Amino acid sequence: MSIMNAKKLSAGAFVLGGMGMTVFGLLEHQASRRTIEALMFANRRNSEMQERIAGLENSRAAAFARAEAAERDNAALTKAVQTTEAALNQAATAPVTREAFGIRVKQALALVTEGDPAAATRNLLWCFDTGVARPDLLAGVQMFSIVSALAKLGESDPTAVAALRERFENAKRRVLGSPDDTEPLSVMGTIARALKDSQAMVPVFDAIPASDPRRAKIAIYAADGLIADRRYAEAMIGRTYATMSANLESAMRDTVPASASAEVAERMRASMRSYAAKTAAINIEVLAGAGDLAHARELAARVLALDGSEATRALLQTHLERAGQPRLLANGP
Repeated sequence: MSIMNAKKLSAGAFVLGGMGMTVFGLLEHQASRRTIEALMFANRRNSEMQERIAGLENSRAAAFARAEAAERDNAALTKAVQTTEAALNQAATAPVTREAFGIRVKQALALVTEGDPAAATRNLLWCFDTGVARPDLLAGVQMFSIVSALAKLGESDPTAVAALRERFENAKRRVLGSPDDTEPLSVMGTIARALKDSQAMVPVFDAIPASDPRRAKIAIYAADGLIADRRYAEAMIGRTYATMSANLESAMRDTVPASASAEVAERMRASMRSYAAKTAAINIEVLAGAGDLAHARELAARVLALDGSEATRALLQTHLERAGQPRLLANGP
C-alpha cells in the first residue's frame, strides 16, 4: 500500500471514530434525559403519595376525634339517663303524694327526649298504672299526656304500644265482666284516642245489651267509631243534641286574651271558628243521618251565622251527603 493510501485510510478511520463518539454521546445524552425524566416523574409520584398519606392521616385523626366526641356524648347521655332513673327509683320508694306523683310524671316525660325509649316506657307505665290505681293523684296531671307519650314512644319502642293495648284489654274485661263497673271507660277512651283507634270502643258497645244502662255511657266513647260506620242513631245514644249545642256554644265563646295583638287575636279567632265548624259539621251529619232534620238545620244555621264562608258551606254539604241528606241546606240556611 502506498503512503498516500495509508494516510487516506487513517483519515477515514479518524472520521468514523469521531462520528462514533458523537453518536455514542447523543445516545448517552438521551439516556440521561430519560433517566432524569424518570426521576422527576418518580419524585412527583412520591410527592403525590406523601400528600395522599398526609390527607389520610388527617382524615383518620378527624375520625378519631369524632369517635371520641361521640363516646363522650354517649357517656353524658347514659349518665343523664341513669341520674334520672335513680331519681325515679328513689321517688318510687317514697310515699306517693300528689306532688311527688306530678314530679315523677315530669321526670318520666323528660326521659322521652333523652334518647332511652325503654327507660321512658318503663317509667311512664309506672305513672299510668299508679294514676289508674289512685285517681286522686291525677288532679293537675293529664293522663292523656302520659298515654300520648307512650303512643309516641311506640314508633321506636313497640313494647309501649303493646303495653297500652294490654291495659286496654284488661280494662275491657273489667267492664264486660261486671254489671256496674264503668270506671275503666275513661282510661279505655283515652288509650283509644291516643292510638288514633276510633274503632276500639265499638266492640265494647256492641257487647252490651240494648237494655243495659251502661250502653249510654259506653256510647260516649264509641261515638267516633259508630259515626265512621254511619251508625248514627246509635251514636246519638251518647251524643245528644243538647250536648252538641253546648259544645258549639263553648267553641264559639271568645277566649282570646286581652293582651293579644290584633293580628294574633284574629288568628286565634279564625282557628276557633274552624274548630267549631269542623266539630259541628260532624254533629250535623249525625243528626241528619239519624233523621233529626229539624235540629240538623238549626245547628247548620248557627254554624253558618258564625262562619258563612263557601269553605264552611262546602264542609257542611260534604257531611250531609255522607249522611244521605244532600238537599238539607237547599231550602235551609
